Amino acid sequence: MESGREPPHPGLVRTYDELAERLRALRSWAGASYREVHRRTVRDRTSRGVSEIPAYATVYNCFQPGRSRMDPELVVDVVQALVGDDTAGAEWRQVCQVVDQRAAEASVVEVAVDLPADLPHFIGRQAELNRVPAGTETGLVAIHGMAGAGKTTLATHIAQRLTPGPRLFVDLRGHDPERPPADPAAVLGAFLRRLGVRGSEIAPLDLARRTAMYRGLVSRTRALVLLDNAGSEDQVAPLLTDTDGCLTLVTSRRRLQLPGITQEIALEPFAPAESVELLRRTATGRADASPELAAQIADLCGHLPLAVALIAGWMDNRPDWTLSDHLDRLAERRGGLRLDNAVEVALATSYERLPEDDQRLLRLLSLHPGPDLDVYAAAALTGGGLSRTTVTLDRLVSASVLRQPTTSRYAMHDLVRVFASDRAREEERPAGRRSAQLQLYDHYRHSAKCAIEHYAPQDRQRHPEVPDPGTPTPPIAVRDSAAAWLEAERANLLAVASQAGNNSSPRHAVDLSVLLFRFLDDAGHHQDAAMVHGLAATIAEPPERARALINLGTACWRLGRYDEALGHNQAALAIHRELGDRIGEGIALTNLGVSYGRLDRLPEAIEHYRTAIDILATTDDRVTEGVALGNLGYALERSGRLDEALEQNLRHLELARRIDDRAAEGVALGNVGSVYQRLGRLDEALEHHEQALALARQTSYRLGELSILNELAADLHLLGRLDRALETYRRAEDLAGALDNPGELKCARAGIEQCQQASGR
Repeated sequence: MESGREPPHPGLVRTYDELAERLRALRSWAGASYREVHRRTVRDRTSRGVSEIPAYATVYNCFQPGRSRMDPELVVDVVQALVGDDTAGAEWRQVCQVVDQRAAEASVVEVAVDLPADLPHFIGRQAELNRVPAGTETGLVAIHGMAGAGKTTLATHIAQRLTPGPRLFVDLRGHDPERPPADPAAVLGAFLRRLGVRGSEIAPLDLARRTAMYRGLVSRTRALVLLDNAGSEDQVAPLLTDTDGCLTLVTSRRRLQLPGITQEIALEPFAPAESVELLRRTATGRADASPELAAQIADLCGHLPLAVALIAGWMDNRPDWTLSDHLDRLAERRGGLRLDNAVEVALATSYERLPEDDQRLLRLLSLHPGPDLDVYAAAALTGGGLSRTTVTLDRLVSASVLRQPTTSRYAMHDLVRVFASDRAREEERPAGRRSAQLQLYDHYRHSAKCAIEHYAPQDRQRHPEVPDPGTPTPPIAVRDSAAAWLEAERANLLAVASQAGNNSSPRHAVDLSVLLFRFLDDAGHHQDAAMVHGLAATIAEPPERARALINLGTACWRLGRYDEALGHNQAALAIHRELGDRIGEGIALTNLGVSYGRLDRLPEAIEHYRTAIDILATTDDRVTEGVALGNLGYALERSGRLDEALEQNLRHLELARRIDDRAAEGVALGNVGSVYQRLGRLDEALEHHEQALALARQTSYRLGELSILNELAADLHLLGRLDRALETYRRAEDLAGALDNPGELKCARAGIEQCQQASGR
């Protein structure tokens, strides 16, 4: 390496491509070939006793563009191998974590099948509307223009005039001041879900294959897709269709060079007459009294629709003011601004005439990290009651500083968010902003705890203790409403976890990782799970870091990243052993057994389960001991060692009954029944499976219910009771579809076909 020169620092890095570019600069500085970098990395890891030795291609790929993720520990080892200093990697590890977090946040998107509501007073734009006439069913319409020009409003109005098939709407966050632009792969994943594809089918697909599947599904369906607030061509291109049958609308502040554009609309501010007409229609008709003054007000707004609408809302809230009063105040406010910006003029003017409660809520809403929120979250920010908060939110909607995507949700235009955020920094004490954020974090964490206790009551003993913040909580009383709330708030929960983790509130982020584990896993949101568990694994202290690593390992093997899953579980095991935590060690060994089982390395899985059982038997954790016994029985059954499998499953059943774990008892009964079935003891198999099904339903363990239904149907088929078997398989098919479980769905459908063939149907 060169002497007398400091090695290049990573600097400000935002993407994996930029990180790879910095690594290439470091390699150039060091004068080392790729082979030499690999050799040094292997040597260093071997000397430290690290069991995972990277292949040459793995090291080489760290320097190449086009990566979707990087292993921070490998990057650190590569840097230290190049620099020759064990302390050199700390800064690079931090950069990797920042890039990982930004990539994770970009993967959190919200896709709606309902378009935003059309304005009750849509004004002008007739020439633009004529370019996309009613009846248009295919093509690409690109709308670009400055902030506040009404691009989203025009696109929504165009879309509402058309009557296609499926509708998809997404905010791509191309110019969001707080959040990174939406990852097109994540957008496609959300699109495919909305089009009926199961999450388990989407997860293994890369960007190109997701694009291909999406194009195949929407072609000739008369779908309408609204891609709002696009940032770049690279972000939009994978989301476009290349066949007839789909109409795509794209809005952006930039003119995008996209293939296949059929109509390009450069949206300018309103014509003066259109601005006055908007004032006339929305400001209770007072503009009619003095059209000259109304024209001057519109002129001071720069004829930007957003600014004119804001001023109209302000005028409505001051019925005792004359048009001259409004004009004078607007002129004064314009002269005192830092920037000569019509939207800022309008926002400042509207804001300063709002009641103090309304101003404060608007400021605090800018602290919310998600795309939208409900009245419960707004009340948490202010510490107020629901009724008062609802009234305040409605006034902000009336003043045009908030919008309502649906009747129960509220959102901010990105320019309003910037303005409100600036005002929050100027007018709220740092301690006040921090307190409001913590109240919001407490609200989402407690609400998630309430929801997950109804969604997965069998996991209640594993949930963290969460204090009740005393703010209103959404009404969640049954599993279905819990699942609906968790799905509706998923983007917000992930955004809160991310913001909390980066705002010195690791407790909230770590708790949300634990609370959301079961829901994200069941619903197939494995990329989201990898994000939230990966964040928790980065910021948590042992032993909670080990738990996060185990959850992260589960998300990784769901995504087909089996080697990563194994590595995370091994890291968790090392933490527990270092702490002398025997229970944690047993949990980690059990999950390592699962990882080996997923890799079809059954002898190693069995070995890890046996070791875990021996360790857990010396502790007071009977629950995890039961899990390990059940998993051991299943692995032995898969290995064809049926007598040993029956022995372990009966031990699990006896233990579950002794500790009165009803959910575990159901699992054990099901496992015993499965072995009896393979041994040909069908009456005993049927009896155990019927008991298992009853317990799964009593404990709301729907995944357990699903697997037992298939096993029970198989018992009935083997016993020759074909009608009952067919009925049971069909119930399993319906539940597998509802739970997005392709393995059990395939099993149910195969059973249906076999029953139909056996009965001659």
